[in-house]
Amino acid sequence: MAATVVVQQATSIGPTYTTVTAFRFRNAQTTVDDTSDAILIPGSGTSYSYEVKLRLNATVAPVTAINNIKFYTDGANGLGTGVSVYAGTQASASYTEPVNTDSTVATTDAFTYTSGAPLSVTGSIGATTGNFGDFVVLQADIAPTATTASNANSETFAFRWDES
Repeated sequence: MAATVVVQQATSIGPTYTTVTAFRFRNAQTTVDDTSDAILIPGSGTSYSYEVKLRLNATVAPVTAINNIKFYTDGANGLGTGVSVYAGTQASASYTEPVNTDSTVATTDAFTYTSGAPLSVTGSIGATTGNFGDFVVLQADIAPTATTASNANSETFAFRWDES
């Protein structure tokens, strides 16, 4: 039987894990998918979202294992002028509470990671359930050139892996 895998977002110092199918970059540590806690467009400089830390969780175990985890985008930033998204990985053992200052983890343009050149995520899981793999850390940076119309735009981020 194939494994069932969900994406979980980690928040707070614990961390606390919440299964998500959608998330928003925002000015708060929360997994609620609404329009509160918007990131303000700065008059100068950059405004930062809180980091979004995603990790995979097997709710039904694979027969043998899941490994070769990859994360990717469609390669085109459709979020609008003045909105950038950065990505990186953080070892699960090195988890830190998400910050809303310039991330030292999410430092590469997320849209450089495509299905043909994805971000490799360290980690695997055997024939068991639970969290696995390192965190994928994302952060949105908002420049003064952004518009409020950008709030209506969305993007799809994806994971893939090998299962045996």
